[in-house]
Amino acid sequence: MGRGSTLNTRDLNTPDLSHSAFHWNASGDLPRALVASTRAGMAAFEVGADEGEAHLGRAVELWDLVPDAAALTGRTKAELCYTLAYPLLGSENGTKYIEMALRLVDEETQPALAVRIWSTYAIEESVYENLDSAPPNGTAIDHAMARAIELSTGFVSVERVMALRAAAGVRRQRGDPKAALVLLDEALAVADAVGSGIERARTLFARWDPLADLGRYPEAIRIIREGVECAAADGHPGEGAHYDAVRAFLLMIVGELDEGVAVARAGRQAMSELGLMGRAAFYAEQEQEALQWRGRFAEAGRLFSDAVEPDLVAYRSTKLRCRLLQVQGRFEDAAPLEAEVYELGTRRTFFSNDELVETHVEQLVGTGAFAELLSYLPVPVDRAEARDSVADTAAAACFVMLGLSAAADAGLPPPGDLLARAEKQVGRAEATLDDQWADSLDGLRLLFARGYRARLQGQTGADLQATWRRAVDASARFGAFTALRPRLELARALLESGSRDEGRPLLIGCWADAAAMGAGQFERQAAALARHHRVRLREGAAGAGPRARLTEREVQVLDLIESGSTNREIAGRLFISEKTVSIHVTHVLAKLGVKNRGEAAALARQGSRSRLTRQ
Repeated sequence: MGRGSTLNTRDLNTPDLSHSAFHWNASGDLPRALVASTRAGMAAFEVGADEGEAHLGRAVELWDLVPDAAALTGRTKAELCYTLAYPLLGSENGTKYIEMALRLVDEETQPALAVRIWSTYAIEESVYENLDSAPPNGTAIDHAMARAIELSTGFVSVERVMALRAAAGVRRQRGDPKAALVLLDEALAVADAVGSGIERARTLFARWDPLADLGRYPEAIRIIREGVECAAADGHPGEGAHYDAVRAFLLMIVGELDEGVAVARAGRQAMSELGLMGRAAFYAEQEQEALQWRGRFAEAGRLFSDAVEPDLVAYRSTKLRCRLLQVQGRFEDAAPLEAEVYELGTRRTFFSNDELVETHVEQLVGTGAFAELLSYLPVPVDRAEARDSVADTAAAACFVMLGLSAAADAGLPPPGDLLARAEKQVGRAEATLDDQWADSLDGLRLLFARGYRARLQGQTGADLQATWRRAVDASARFGAFTALRPRLELARALLESGSRDEGRPLLIGCWADAAAMGAGQFERQAAALARHHRVRLREGAAGAGPRARLTEREVQVLDLIESGSTNREIAGRLFISEKTVSIHVTHVLAKLGVKNRGEAAALARQGSRSRLTRQ
């Protein structure tokens, strides 16, 4: 009952619906318990409160025990089951209730409800499509989608909007985002004709996935914001809250970490004040991701324990705990969690494909399971080949190339035509590269893929170094931890080509940063590379001066700061944007442990070994 106050903001002719439902149920007055549970559940789902499932679930259990239940509640049992299933899509209970609704609904007397149920069932079944297999034909999904479209054809109605939206969701899930957007355009027109604000909002929300598939991130961010405003204006702030957290995530994907975190933090606070802790936890998930990208693992762990784990749905909580262990290089500890995430992710679309691929490849590389890794790597390539998705293509290109490179280092060459197939995904991503996603996380993954491809092809010297330099520069927008990988690979390329004067301090700085943030895997990789090239890490870290902890670009920025240049002047000198300069300056100050540009310039001038050693 801790969040029951949220329900009492709704005018449903009772002072306290949550307590009434509990009271009448406990007293054995089943008719009143049914009515109170139904009203409490409807109110909870309307505002996005977590306890809606418990209340409506109780109402379904009581239904057959109460004479004239439909007359008392003003709805049928099929409608109640549908209402309960809709917000639970993808869960076992969601499946249970939507299948119950299908058995109960009468298409002849309840055609509108039948469309809603068939539409929801189509979406629910698409969640179970195996990510590792070809899309099925003639399945329950196709039948459900066909029934929803057939029953709604010829009507300008909310049900028609739902049928079109469900069909779009299935098309997108099967790898055709362009077809999905065509259906959603029609759904939006019908929603506007009906005059339903919430259906317009839901249709706008449905557009973000196919837009993101196509790399149209700015448009996806814009339509989510429009949908959030539309949902709030129509009295459904709970639905908008979920997608505003998605907007925070997309802002991070395009490198706007500060703005994404600001949206997530504000949303978490607002949802917490309303008592909607499940929504608050989803916002906190985005904050945790940003902290991990920035290498602030202790803060990420505290946020997970305090704000994520207690209220986030279990499968997402498991994934987040797994990733928190992985970024720290604790792969043995992460193993049982990752196995659970992978098994669940291959059965249902709970996780995006790119995050599933990343988590699994990182785990196999981190534990040295290279034979298993090579047997898995065709899977993301198969999926990318079958889909029109920037994210899937970039993920396949990046993580397959990474996996092949790691296996090659262990003495295992690429099997069969896998390298050639992965190279095709790199080329496919390059062919679709445009300004909408070039600077996104997908664009960064493409740069990583190019670097690993060059290494697998035997490239050395300036060309390989140039590839990784671009990746180092691009990674600055995604946090210090994200930047470790390209920094380490650039150091490797420099040392292997004999450029020891530049490679040695870069490797020392990378090792020191990985050790400081607790990124065990990169710390170990840097140490192994140092042993191979006879670089003395600890003495180097103590005596190399402040520049040892900076990337090449950051050293250039520090030199210009030392000379008194403004951000605009630095941008002009280095041929980069002022925004990128600002990001570099922030990283320089953080790595040097200083508060402002003046302190950074002073530290650069004096080259204080003792101060750096203390840091």
